Amino acid sequence: MKKYLFIMAQERHPWGGSEPLWSSAAEHLVRSGNEVHISVKDWGRPVQEIERLRAAGCQIFTRYFRLPSFFLRQFYRVFPPTEYGVAHLRRAAAGVDLVVISQGANFDGLGWMEKARDEGHKYAANATCSCTRNTANARKPI
Repeated sequence: MKKYLFIMAQERHPWGGSEPLWSSAAEHLVRSGNEVHISVKDWGRPVQEIERLRAAGCQIFTRYFRLPSFFLRQFYRVFPPTEYGVAHLRRAAAGVDLVVISQGANFDGLGWMEKARDEGHKYAANATCSCTRNTANARKPI
């Protein structure tokens, strides 16, 4: 049995145009008997598509970051904690064979790629961009 981590790098929308590709791969892998971890932003409410992956057997790791209090920021200046993304990756990627980083745009996943590389994980990047704006009124070529 292989172990995979899928990181949904985009953090602007709970579910976008690039998510069906990686989520269908994750669901297929987990239904085939593999262990699948999913890293997503905590949106503060359930996201139907993420809950479907959980129900299929994927283990969900949510990312939630908030600015620490003034006192903690001063404490961290003297005793710096492990960087948030690294700590999250260590927890979510423990024991995985491959990290798959899904980018909602071509710039979303670079930080995750660097963290995966620095932590010694094999990774693959998926850059699936989609445009949802109305192009009906766009100028036609001459």
